[in-house]
Amino acid sequence: MKKQDYLVFVEILLAVGNLVTGAPTDGLRIFGGQDAAPGQFPYIVSIQQCGLFTCEHYCGGSILAPSWILTAGHCYSYGPKYQVVAGIQNISEKSEWRQTVAVDKFHVHEKYIGNVNPNDIALIKLEEPLTYSDRVQPIPLPEPNSFYSGDAVVSGWGQISGNFFSIYPDTLQFQKSTVLTNDECMALIEAKLHGQRNPYDVNSNVCTGNPVSHRGICSGDSGGPVVGEGVVVGLASYSFIPCGQAAAPSVFTRVSNFIDWIHDHMNSTNATMY
Repeated sequence: MKKQDYLVFVEILLAVGNLVTGAPTDGLRIFGGQDAAPGQFPYIVSIQQCGLFTCEHYCGGSILAPSWILTAGHCYSYGPKYQVVAGIQNISEKSEWRQTVAVDKFHVHEKYIGNVNPNDIALIKLEEPLTYSDRVQPIPLPEPNSFYSGDAVVSGWGQISGNFFSIYPDTLQFQKSTVLTNDECMALIEAKLHGQRNPYDVNSNVCTGNPVSHRGICSGDSGGPVVGEGVVVGLASYSFIPCGQAAAPSVFTRVSNFIDWIHDHMNSTNATMY
């Protein structure tokens, strides 16, 4: 019987049983990640869900402006309060560079219907603006409707183990990757799904991958950026479990498809917020 692979949002592993078979064997660095240096990626933030007493990392995001963060639509859940932490490399360390700001509003794309679907994008409005520093800086947006392929960098605090024991790093991880063409993405995903519906949308998505490497996004990387030529090309949306399989692409929301939407909602006082 042919083993099935499953798509999963990268902040939640949907079925623990699917983590057992096919797990890569490269140890904790199965996704090719390495520790980021302090200030190496000043545009990334930790989006954290808050309970009664603590806040925990939930998703990644990118700074667009002092009061605006770009992330994935599926990073929003009704009910919890959120905060954004900027200027950090080590997520647990209290440093002079650390800035923590409460989230005022989420705006999730109106056409995003949840699950593994197109338009997985959201804007966060902060209660107070961030203060730019050497370790807190915005990331530029791409040209509208541009299609980038080539060298890129993915960063996040997502899971770095592909087995039963979920291990999350305190230190920001990054990996060099390659943004593929739409044809390459479609072919890789279809090969993994064995005839199941291919959810990849050529306008709304972009993917990274390699036919042989055990690299990719995983739980906790959602909403985080893939950056190519100095602009935010995509936002981590979904991948396959177990994470880090060879020839399993990581899928991102294609930011260039949403430039007008981003500008309209950052400039509008009438935007529908949550």
